[in-house]
Amino acid sequence: MKHLSNDTETYFASANSFKGFKSNFAVAFDRIYILKGGPGTGKSSLMKRIGEVFETKKYRVTKLLCSSDPASLDGVIVSKNGKKIAIIDGTAPHMTDPQLPGACEKIINLTDALNYSALKGQKTEISNLSKKKKESYSKAYRYLNAAGNIYDDIWDIIKKSKVYTEAERICDSILGYELFVKAKEKMIDFYYLSAFGKDGYVRLDIPCIEKEYISVKGDGFTEYIVMRGVYEKLISDSVLLTAARSPLNDKDIDALTTESSIIATDNVGSLVFDTTPLSLFFDREYYELVVAYRNMLHLAQSYFKSAAEYHFSLERIYTGNIDFSYNDQCVKEIENEMKEIFSQ
Repeated sequence: MKHLSNDTETYFASANSFKGFKSNFAVAFDRIYILKGGPGTGKSSLMKRIGEVFETKKYRVTKLLCSSDPASLDGVIVSKNGKKIAIIDGTAPHMTDPQLPGACEKIINLTDALNYSALKGQKTEISNLSKKKKESYSKAYRYLNAAGNIYDDIWDIIKKSKVYTEAERICDSILGYELFVKAKEKMIDFYYLSAFGKDGYVRLDIPCIEKEYISVKGDGFTEYIVMRGVYEKLISDSVLLTAARSPLNDKDIDALTTESSIIATDNVGSLVFDTTPLSLFFDREYYELVVAYRNMLHLAQSYFKSAAEYHFSLERIYTGNIDFSYNDQCVKEIENEMKEIFSQ
């Protein structure tokens, strides 16, 4: 697993899962700017520039990374004094259409800056690259789905084993280490701390904050047995927390953050719980399925990588045939409108 440094408020807004592409973008906003435009039209750069403008003005800026390519942005959320404004990528695969056009959402069409006459002469190349990109994504999701089927078979073995008695002992040890603050009512927020795409499984580091960092390490499944147990116990005790779900499957939890602690599938905490001995409860079939599961993920990653290469080729074509002064104009207009909304 590849770790990405993270000293700011940064998450993934979507996930490439066993069941296809999923978006986790469901928050109430005072204004949403929906960017439309193909590869290379400057959507990610525009969002980054807006974020930087408001960061320097001490606004709270949350960056939402692209699940397939963490170097790119899916969105930026700017907030202050209870108001929230989002700028998001509204093109495929995260297609977004306005629900309250004008009243809440505003579409920014970056294709208006394209040189259509020049691009017309490259129609065949653009069509071929787009087709190959689509085919690569289709194969990637097909292998992710196959991995998901194997994943279900592995969990069938886990559920029929006697592992839970020992797993519960580890859960109790983790939960007994801290006094967790209970909420007045059950409350939980979900987000994605990790993603699966062209770089395989990538994980954002949790920003350093003054909380106890508890790590739960394992073989890729045993840590999730324990994390599921910890999550269920905290929920049953009405503990106020946020949960980072696995991008591949929502049942698995990558990290839990409470008022006092961070509990994460990692091995760098001040307190580390090793769950790998739990794998001794399983037979040969378990290990064979784990190998098959990882092979499917490897194939899925290879096709996400191919899709990214075709995408980058398309970006180079469009980047060479666009007037970016239009983007500069859009940035200025969005910035001014946002300042007005925040001042109201």
